[in-house]
Amino acid sequence: MKNRRLKKLPLLAKTGFTLIELLIAITILAILSAMAYGGLSSVLKNHEILTAQQEKFTELTQLMTQLQKEIRHIVPRPVHDKYSTFIPALRLENGTTVLFSFTRAGIPNPTGRQKNSLQRIDYIFNNKTLKKQTWLTIDRNNSADYSEEIISTTLEKFKVEVLGFDGNVYQQWPLNKTDSLDILPKAIRFTLTNKETGDISRLVELPL
Repeated sequence: MKNRRLKKLPLLAKTGFTLIELLIAITILAILSAMAYGGLSSVLKNHEILTAQQEKFTELTQLMTQLQKEIRHIVPRPVHDKYSTFIPALRLENGTTVLFSFTRAGIPNPTGRQKNSLQRIDYIFNNKTLKKQTWLTIDRNNSADYSEEIISTTLEKFKVEVLGFDGNVYQQWPLNKTDSLDILPKAIRFTLTNKETGDISRLVELPL
């Protein structure tokens, strides 16, 4: 018999991945996924923080604008409470509870009806909460004659000071019990504070 030479068959081309290669690819994919998730989580967290800061800043800006507008319209008009006791046109008490009370003019009257253009407003600050009480009549007949609005519950501080015509800054007004009830200071400075924005102050001169 003739010797037959066996022809070597060509090896099949390698296709697919080995188990080790697959494990390496899965590990790399897991690492990349974790990094991507961590980055996305960080971005979302930073966005939430910035949004909260922006909301707090907007709240303070609106409150400051409101206070400035009202202070510019303060008038020397004392009022009386339900006991017919006269209260100064401007009353300021700084303590555990801050009381900032005043009479203002310039109330809008779009209907044109005859009504009192004066308004009495009390700002009361205690335990991070700032409330605004607006008297329904310029002089109270009973303790329920006012509407109340919660302005903020996140303030760290609400501080009001007055600048006298002698150039000194005072924490209360009137300075003495014997002072005339219609005396007003030269200017009022108020400071609003929260954790996100720190202290923001404004000095507003009163109309002469």
